[in-house]
Amino acid sequence: MRASIVFLLPLLLVGSPASAFDFLEEEEQATVELHGELSNLLLWRNDADFDRTVPYYNEEGQSVGAVTSFFKPDITLRPTQSIELFYEGELGLNFLSRNNPDQWYPGADDFMVYKHREIWSRIQVDFVDVKAGYQRVRDPSDLFLSHWMGAISVGVDLMRIRARALVGQLPDSTYEGVDIRENNFIHDNLTSGISMSYDLLIDELTLDAGAWFVYDTRVVRKPLFMAVPYAGFNFRTEDFRARLYGLMQVGSWDNSGVKGINQDILAWAATAGIGMTFGPVDLGFNTFALSADDGYDGNGHMGAFLYSGKNSSPTLLLTEDELRDRYDNLDEQMGGTWGGFSFFRNRAGLSVTDLTVTGTITDWLSAQLIGGVGIVLEPENAAGNRYAGFETDLVLRLRLVRQAWLVAAGQLVLPGRAASAFTHTNNMEETGQIHGFQFGTLVSF
Repeated sequence: MRASIVFLLPLLLVGSPASAFDFLEEEEQATVELHGELSNLLLWRNDADFDRTVPYYNEEGQSVGAVTSFFKPDITLRPTQSIELFYEGELGLNFLSRNNPDQWYPGADDFMVYKHREIWSRIQVDFVDVKAGYQRVRDPSDLFLSHWMGAISVGVDLMRIRARALVGQLPDSTYEGVDIRENNFIHDNLTSGISMSYDLLIDELTLDAGAWFVYDTRVVRKPLFMAVPYAGFNFRTEDFRARLYGLMQVGSWDNSGVKGINQDILAWAATAGIGMTFGPVDLGFNTFALSADDGYDGNGHMGAFLYSGKNSSPTLLLTEDELRDRYDNLDEQMGGTWGGFSFFRNRAGLSVTDLTVTGTITDWLSAQLIGGVGIVLEPENAAGNRYAGFETDLVLRLRLVRQAWLVAAGQLVLPGRAASAFTHTNNMEETGQIHGFQFGTLVSF
């Protein structure tokens, strides 16, 4: 009896655990938010590469064409103000001529494509939050980390200063099975990091800095360790915006070179952008650059930046198509992959610079003109060529009703031999132009 009183005495002095830690919240009304987008687009291009040579086994022709359907819903459930549950899926990219909605076997070639992109929970405790699950992890530049991955992070929000620490894993299949007994942490990709944002001018100028760390052992007996510090700023007012970010990659890749030598990693990337608004017209300038390796593959140094495949360029073929990514953009074709499709490694390096003019013609019609040029930084790794190509696009958006648009886009790419060196199978010096168009509907909600 005496022991019980001694045990309960601290609780009697400070109150119940619920009141001490404020766990008994008032009954709240749960809320649900549903958002998403649905696109149905027709795409046609005159060719898949820059070579007009017609292979004898390709009697169907060289043009590219498809009608695609894509649906991305996301659901946010808030049981209380302190708890947020999020799910995002992607139905597509599905080709009307290929993917069969009546196909019941998931292993069939024509089964409908579906991705479970994000599923996570966020728990808010005062100025601290814990986020865990499959989520989109990004650095402010998007050049290194812009991945869907499983992770847990802890964030702190002190108004002008925000910080987050994260530990996660990029998926892999090296010695990974379905049963828990067939899984371990021996050959995984462990990604961790800390990021910080500080508002030098509230709502206008933000300083971002941090570092990511990667320990990747997915390739047996060839572990890769890399630190990726970054820094930059983002400035925005009503009529002006500017951003500048720089990243470094420093580390080592064991047993990866000729005769099993280790390779030291020293690479960099940078991105910058400026935008100005003059009434109904918006001007935008963007550029990014990825460092190149030297002319000797497999020596003791690796200088090619491990690249996410994401960036700020609005071009539709030199980089990812913002209307709908079809995974055929040239910046990814010009680089090999590391860790499945986690990163792209272009030994020639790459820089893309573009200018956009966006204008609101009427309340229901807008137009965007895009011009971009790409070059490589190390011609020796692109068959002695530096010029990758020039692209221009015209995108028209006709608003049918609120949140629904009819979209039409015309495209012209004048390639250089640096891009042809990575896309051709017959003649690396062919530089035939690619032209085409897209047309369809976009709905967002």
